[in-house]
Amino acid sequence: MTKTINLGVLGIDHGHIFDMLDEMFKEGCNCNYFWTEGSPLTLDEFDKNLQIQVLKDTARTAKDAANALNCEEGAIVKSLVFKAETEFLICLVSGDKRCSLNKLKKAISKKDVSMASAEDVKTQTGFTIGGVSPVGHINDLNIVIDKTLERFRVVYAAAGHPNSIFEINFSKLKDLTNGRIEDITE
Repeated sequence: MTKTINLGVLGIDHGHIFDMLDEMFKEGCNCNYFWTEGSPLTLDEFDKNLQIQVLKDTARTAKDAANALNCEEGAIVKSLVFKAETEFLICLVSGDKRCSLNKLKKAISKKDVSMASAEDVKTQTGFTIGGVSPVGHINDLNIVIDKTLERFRVVYAAAGHPNSIFEINFSKLKDLTNGRIEDITE
């Protein structure tokens, strides 16, 4: 049986939340809260129907997530962190596509763009690679959304832990992230 646990406790930090998610994963629980530095941001504030699910199987890669959810790999949202000169940004890319650095450089008008290191991903977002959520980051990051995600009515994004995801329709993902849609994939 799956139960929902509310993680909306003020003052809880990322480390403690990940410990809680690990425990919830062992129990097969769901969670319906996001968190940001110092205070939680609930998905309920955006849409009461959105819930975080903790999966039994890993969702660290798009293929893993698609297998666990029994959906198309393209419906999985990859949250990829890039360093663009002195700034960082996140690209939300369809699970069956690759981000094109040349297209990304053109879309953001920057010449020096590269994937962020694992350390930079953690420092910028508060999440580790494999669980980077499109929202709830430690720092305010610009978000670019792969236009090929539009082909799916419903997409699945990481929720801050390699075993947690949430389901959202594409237009709500755009609204939730304030991201701009661009042609950034190969």
